[in-house]
Order: sequence, then C-alpha cells, then structure tokens
Amino acid sequence: MDSLRAEYLALPAGVLDILTPPAMGHERSREYFATRMDSVFDAFSIAEAGAAQTAGFLLDPARINRVAWQHARDAQQPGVQEVLALLLQKTWKREPVPASVAGGEAVQLAANWVVVDATLNLLDSGKLHPQVAAEVRQAARELAQWLQKNPGKGVTADSRKQAAELIAAYLSDPRSVKLRAMPAIPPGAPI
Repeated sequence: MDSLRAEYLALPAGVLDILTPPAMGHERSREYFATRMDSVFDAFSIAEAGAAQTAGFLLDPARINRVAWQHARDAQQPGVQEVLALLLQKTWKREPVPASVAGGEAVQLAANWVVVDATLNLLDSGKLHPQVAAEVRQAARELAQWLQKNPGKGVTADSRKQAAELIAAYLSDPRSVKLRAMPAIPPGAPI
C-alpha cells in the first residue's frame, strides 16, 4: 500500500526537468503513458497509472472475496475492513506530503482519486458476495463521512468535497453516477 503514496509515485524533480515532448514525426503509441496535456509530459497520468497498478490488484473482486473468506476461517488474518482501513490511511487519510516531494500533494490526490474509482468500480462489478459488498459499501460510506468532517485546505479540500459527494451519490443511487474507468497502464513489464 505504500506504493500508493506520493513519495513512491512522484518522479524526482531532476527527472521532471529533463523530460521533453516527443520529437516531430514520433507520435505517441500504446507504449506511452496516457496524457491529458497534449504533447507535454503528463506527470498526473504517470501517478494515476502507477496507482492503478496497485489498486487494480488490491481491489480485485476475487481477491477481496478471498480476503473475506480467509478472515472468516482465521480471525488472525486481515479482513476486508482492515485492508480497506489501511488503504485509506495510506491515501486519503495520510499526513501531508513532505514539501521535498516534487508535486507531492498533486500526485497524492491523483492516487487518492484512483483509489476512490477502484473502490466504486469494485462495488459496481457485481462480483462481490453480498456480505463482502456490504463491508466495502460501509467502508466507502465511512470514507465519505470522514472526508466531510476533515475538509483539508486548498486543492485537497476541493478533492475531498468532490470525493465525498461522488461516494454519497453512488451509494444512494449507483445508476445515477457514471464511474470513471481505471487509468490505462502501458503494456510491458510492470512500471
């Protein structure tokens, strides 16, 4: 779960300073990270893809069902609530990102949004056992409440407010919310 922290996802300032757009005649291919900044390097998309790699594996419906079963058989094993609580502690509920991390707050917010999207997509998958879905739904409800009670400042406050509203809307009426797809991860060896 530490791989969802800005300290892990952010590229060093020295690397960011030397990145350049592709040269004329060299178009982006599927080997590139996605971008929403035209030809300029998109550090947000890099952070989102990295977070999606972890969140996609961690919040896979089959894995979450197995976590619930393993905890049911052996209470010493972490349960769904413990896994989700730690996930949210490492992302949305974490302490401020150190100023030494280049773009740290922005990178962390990008990862946080991937976690919310992955959680809602997990609920929407229809692949969870009902009792497991109830645990995930409760964790999402508690996150929305925490976000409302802990608004933060600046861009963090904006994201927390919007995330709380998105979660509440989804839990109230899933069909009323168009969920975002998980960020694309370029093919090849893990990033």
